[in-house]
Amino acid sequence: MSTFYVSGPMAGYADHNHPAFHRAAAELRAIGHTVVNPAELNPLPVTHSREECLRRDIAGMVTCDAIALLPGWENSEGAAVELHIAESLGMVVVYWGDAFAGPSLRQLQSSLDALTRLCHEDSRDKGWWDDPKYGSMRDNPLGFSNKISLVHAELSEALEGDRKQIMDNHITEFKSTEAELADAAIRIFDLCGAYKLRLGDALVAKRHYNQTRKDHSAVARAQADGRRY
Repeated sequence: MSTFYVSGPMAGYADHNHPAFHRAAAELRAIGHTVVNPAELNPLPVTHSREECLRRDIAGMVTCDAIALLPGWENSEGAAVELHIAESLGMVVVYWGDAFAGPSLRQLQSSLDALTRLCHEDSRDKGWWDDPKYGSMRDNPLGFSNKISLVHAELSEALEGDRKQIMDNHITEFKSTEAELADAAIRIFDLCGAYKLRLGDALVAKRHYNQTRKDHSAVARAQADGRRY
């Protein structure tokens, strides 16, 4: 996990925009990141001058390896200074409005958890987890690998659908590739529901991790030994 510095506009906002800083810090901490939050370095009521606050903020920022820019940062002189320093230090830059648009992380995790539960309930109720020898596929030593092989099968069918550029023959308004990828996702949700795997938590945490990986940056990938895929 990374150590994030939260940067964004404060001047002209109610409560110096501290609620937005606190929300971002809370969401980052919830998935395991360490956070330096200027709203905590200079809590309300702010009694220091702008310059004193900025000095304190930058001292905290240089201990971090990533910066999260809140919406409106481009209109903030202080945030512009912090971004310049962060880029000069090679810190990972995450634009909060882009990277975390849409529902909150907790809503996203809740939706994924709901899909996991529903897909497994559908599969279980239709008997797809019954096993004549072990009672349940969960108790079959090969149960997990068998279910993983079915995910592979759906992905292979999606590849074939793309190769042939055909429509699905069951839900005919969708491409075969779309339908087969949906089947693969359903099987993954089902598998995670059966084995109580924390797919929602892991997906959100992994997405954040990938966004802060230096070997995933455009600069790193452009190097001779950079990752191409």
